[in-house]
Amino acid sequence: MVTNTALGADEIIIGKNDPFPYAGSCWKDIEEFSLKVALALEACFGMHGEIGLDVGIDEHGKLWLIEANSKPNTRGYKEVTSPEVSSLVYGLPLDYAKFLARRMFVLSDF
Repeated sequence: MVTNTALGADEIIIGKNDPFPYAGSCWKDIEEFSLKVALALEACFGMHGEIGLDVGIDEHGKLWLIEANSKPNTRGYKEVTSPEVSSLVYGLPLDYAKFLARRMFVLSDF
């Protein structure tokens, strides 16, 4: 099984308004699956500022977690996405890190 683009896997980047490229699954399925995985990881390992999930979709539309990365590589996104998507890829983790920092500060005051 190839799970890395450096080893030949295809990386498909699509936005929520783009047609979903696989039958049997949809954005809602991906979002629900990803949220469950992220919540499970944070329940076991604590809060993360960013989690990268490698998810596979089989021929029946079933989602599979291949691996989770607490420090995902995002270097290639600027080359293959629009400025709007790049802004999300690089900006949302920073926004979440600020949220976590504020939360830790507020909780430590009690």
